[in-house]
Amino acid sequence: MTTEQIHKELKEIQDRIPKNLLKNVIVQTELTPIMKMVVDKAIEDQTFPEKKKKELIILRDSGEFNKVVTKENTKVIEMINNFVNREIKKKIKAGLLPAKIDINQYKNEQK
Repeated sequence: MTTEQIHKELKEIQDRIPKNLLKNVIVQTELTPIMKMVVDKAIEDQTFPEKKKKELIILRDSGEFNKVVTKENTKVIEMINNFVNREIKKKIKAGLLPAKIDINQYKNEQK
């Protein structure tokens, strides 16, 4: 079995990963959503001192409360890994992929 055949089969598996899982691998969440809400309420409050409102508006407009954190969704990554492992096992049973490959031989063929 040539490396081109192996690459073709692995590429086919990779292309068959469900798109909804790939979209959900990385999740972006706001760093301070509660703080942003509190500041917005304080700015809207009529009884809040004007001097403090101006300071909060400057702070809000600076983007201090709009920061976003990017995280990997480990559950989705695990689901993708399980999918790929199942598909590889199917290909091995069908004889389309070798059960084991010599890593050194594979590296030498890549060069």
